[in-house]
Amino acid sequence: MVNDEVYCWGFGYAGALGNGSSGNETYNTPILATEFQGLEDIHSIEADSAVTMAILNDGQIYCVGKCPDGEAEGFVNAVTLKLIGDVLQ
Repeated sequence: MVNDEVYCWGFGYAGALGNGSSGNETYNTPILATEFQGLEDIHSIEADSAVTMAILNDGQIYCVGKCPDGEAEGFVNAVTLKLIGDVLQ
């Protein structure tokens, strides 16, 4: 994160880079994760090979990529930002 902007790099499987693309492009340098623009009070960013999540100071969790869908072992591909839960509840 730089100046409240989220940047990602790597393999863009299932929209995991947050740039609005579901393609399988590879980026070796950081690109702006435009899907996270407008989120305020980001506490931390977590990512793995297929998902990027932003955890806000109020406990809300937003996701792009292969996101949990609330069902046991279930996932949904989200190219646009998806609210998936709240760690404070």
